[in-house]
Parts: sequence; structure tokens; C-alpha cells
Amino acid sequence: MNIKVLNKPLAGVLLSLWALGPALANDQDPSVREWLDRMALAVETLDYRGTLVQIRGGQMNAFEVMRRVDEGVVQERVYALNGPAQEWVRDDDQYRSTLSGSPRDWYQADLQNRLMAHQPLDQLADLASAYELRLGGTDRVAGLRAQRIDIWPKDQFRYAQRLWLDTQTGMWLRSMVLDRNGRVLQEQGFVQLELGATVMDSDLAPKTEVVETPTTQAEEQSGPASAPAQISGMLRPLWAPQRLPAHFQLINARHGRSEVDSAFDHLLFSDGLTSFSIYIDHAPRQAMPTRLSAMGPLHILSGMMGQRQFTIMGQVPAQTIQFIGRQFLSSAETKSEVMDGP
Repeated sequence: MNIKVLNKPLAGVLLSLWALGPALANDQDPSVREWLDRMALAVETLDYRGTLVQIRGGQMNAFEVMRRVDEGVVQERVYALNGPAQEWVRDDDQYRSTLSGSPRDWYQADLQNRLMAHQPLDQLADLASAYELRLGGTDRVAGLRAQRIDIWPKDQFRYAQRLWLDTQTGMWLRSMVLDRNGRVLQEQGFVQLELGATVMDSDLAPKTEVVETPTTQAEEQSGPASAPAQISGMLRPLWAPQRLPAHFQLINARHGRSEVDSAFDHLLFSDGLTSFSIYIDHAPRQAMPTRLSAMGPLHILSGMMGQRQFTIMGQVPAQTIQFIGRQFLSSAETKSEVMDGP
């Protein structure tokens, strides 16, 4: 399947916000568990509007973020305040994004939300087995008093994180992603936040001007570019890695057909805090070289498995993606193209 990645700064923000879904800390210190449970509830139930800043690779990007939750239905809009005019809009389980007003850049897909929003928390690994979780001090973020939580990995397969949570609601305010040596890979947080804000329909409507362009005959035959992927229920994956880094588990698997009617599987693995996905396209494709790329802490590995194309992606170190990728590569010659790892 053709994995669509947005403009890099906006993609990083959205992937980080998706990762703020439910997390369960079966930690010995009940206060850490309580803070993470409060965060999981707050980010899924609170209405808010604010300005979020992301710093990565020496570059700063700012975003206007609005969210409204009505009877469990989430509506959200993220708009880039600098760089190309880009925005992302969510309405329940449908997503659309646009860059510089081009209608061909609009798409809809409910796959990510369906996989991430219903993680079976009771089946996830104990976070304390994979991480050291500690309460830090308190600070001020966006004018609010915040509790810091330090999360340090016990191996090389995941990143360290620092979280700052609002002391009143548990709402996520700021976070850092760090490597095992403590080097900051990415930092983002609100510089202005109004919790409990009244978010109107007009606030959530797309603001980027869309310029209509003629549709070609080929595009008409292949269907509209905004057609959502069709997703079936849970499946028993036919193509899954035989070995996983410690504490990661398969928590969801889906089968679907893309907007160009290409069949694919999507497998989601998580340790309870960090996750990575594997997409496997069942349609024969022209041979493509193995390629490892990075967007800050996000790593993406794509290649061929016989006549199938696979893509592995997640906010995890490169060696985690490589560990999985070597199991999918179809020949020793191809394997040599991926950097050595554990």
C-alpha cells in the first residue's frame, strides 16, 4: 500500500499526538500509574484550543490545535502556523489533510484511529518491565502548573521520554523524546492552552483554501482520491515477525483495501507506551530497494518480501525497525542493505 506521510513537521506532531492514547503503568509507585491514567483520560475527553510548538533537528514549527469531544466523538483540527499552508482535520474516525490547498492532497482513512483507540490495555506488557518510571519535579508549562514524569528504557529498542502533565486535570502539556544518552531528539509542547474551551463548528472547519483542478479520465476510473480505506475486523496475520524485541506484543491486526483497491494488512505492536506498525501490501509491485529513512525519532523501513511490499514505521530507534525488517527481507543480498543490528 502507498503509505502517505504528511509534510514532515505536521506528521511528527500528529504521530506524537496519536501516541498519547491510553497508557497503563503497572508500576510499583501508584502515583506514577495514577498520573498516566489521568493523562489517558484527559487527552481523550477534554475540549481545548491552544498553540503547540515543536522543536526537532534545530527547526521550530508552530501549530494551532483545536479539539472537541461530544459523546465520545472526537473532532480535531491542527493548522501549521509557519511554513507551507497545511492542516489536518479529524471527524470521529475520518481524517483529511491538505498542503497548499491542493485537493489531490486530501484523503480520508480510519485505519489509524481504529487501531490505536481500542488497545486492549489488560493485554499490554507491564511498563515497569521495559522502563524505569519516576516522578520528577514540578514546573510551569503554558502558564499551568505541571508534574514531570521521567520514563527511561531498560534496553536499546525504545526511547526515553519526559512528560509534563497539568496538575489539575492530568492533561498532557509538554514532552521530550530522548536517546539512551539523554540527548533530546524532539521536544514539543503547548505555549498557550485553554482547557474547557468552547470550540465551535466554524473553528473545526478547514481553513486552507482548496483550488479546484480538472479530474483526468484515469483519476475518474480509479475513483476519488479521498476514498477511505476499507477495513475488516481482527484477523490472524499471515505475515508477522517470528521474533519481537522484549515486551512488545501484537495488539491489533486489520485487513483492508486501499483507495486504489489494493489489499493490505496492518499490524500494530506496542509495549504499552511505544508502538510501531507494519503494513504489508498483497498486490504485486515493481521491485523496490530496501530503504531506511528517518523523520526525527520516527523511523520508516520499506522493502520487498517476495512479491509483497512491506513498510515498518514507528517512533522507535532504528535498531528496532531493523530487527523486524530483517525478518521480512527475502534474500541475503537484500539483508545486507540494512545496517547491522541486534
